[in-house]
Amino acid sequence: MREEGEVLKVGVTRALVESYKEFLYVEFLKKPGERFAEGEPLVALESLKSVYEVALPFGGEVVAVNEDVERDPSLINENPEETWLLAVKKA
Repeated sequence: MREEGEVLKVGVTRALVESYKEFLYVEFLKKPGERFAEGEPLVALESLKSVYEVALPFGGEVVAVNEDVERDPSLINENPEETWLLAVKKA
């Protein structure tokens, strides 16, 4: 997670990508402007064998989603530290 003013950009770590081998599909479960609760799944990342759901330890509002990774999930696999999934504001 990277902080940019009031906005937090959320992504995944290289260790997570390596443990799932490769993410093939990204589904955003919340759209910009929608609020979310602590622990509520925000993004589903699908690999060959399972789905990993991204959730946060706080509630807030989705500000933006990275549509580039939705179209091309390989961006997450290639450079997870620099690829953000969604931007949020804490409640």
